[in-house]
Amino acid sequence: MNGMNSEQFEDYLRRQPLRGTPPGWRRKILAEAANASSARARSGSSGRWAKVLVGWMWPRPIAWAALATAWVVILVLNQLAAPTPDESARASAGAAVAEANLQLLGRLDELDVAADTAPVRPRSAPESKSPDQGMLEWPETPIASQT
Repeated sequence: MNGMNSEQFEDYLRRQPLRGTPPGWRRKILAEAANASSARARSGSSGRWAKVLVGWMWPRPIAWAALATAWVVILVLNQLAAPTPDESARASAGAAVAEANLQLLGRLDELDVAADTAPVRPRSAPESKSPDQGMLEWPETPIASQT
């Protein structure tokens, strides 16, 4: 067989008797083919959408151009909506002022709570004075605290 050319080798193979497939192998081969077929059918639903999309987009350059245009419009609108550096600085300054105001309001709430919880002292009754003593004294005026 070593000195045969391809035609002689093919003739030799044609003369060989064909053997049958063993019965156990046939069942295994058919079962594997059925499993592969059902697996392809299950994955075909997700693959079908991809095929439809590619089939719709590939031969239509207008569809690709429309998609690219939509992305460009989205990017341009995004850049136009972005704040300028001055606006960003003003916004951060405004946020700092708002935070400071909130902190002050929190402190005022604490003061209000402290004022509400402080015991209230009843005013003492004025001392009885003789009529001539009342004229010699200056009237008492409350002094407002200036803190």
